[in-house]
Amino acid sequence: MIKSYKITNVCPSCAFKVEKALKKLKGVREVKISVFSERLTLTLTDEISEDIF
Repeated sequence: MIKSYKITNVCPSCAFKVEKALKKLKGVREVKISVFSERLTLTLTDEISEDIF
């Protein structure tokens, strides 16, 4: 399952920290943050609850 969110006002350093933190969550397979397009894209396993996000 892929989820995409709009994010704003995130510097590259903060984006890296957010990616690192999200990757530690159970059920998160992949995290991509594009500072320039202001998008956060998560690839999730089927076992994660959508209520978290």
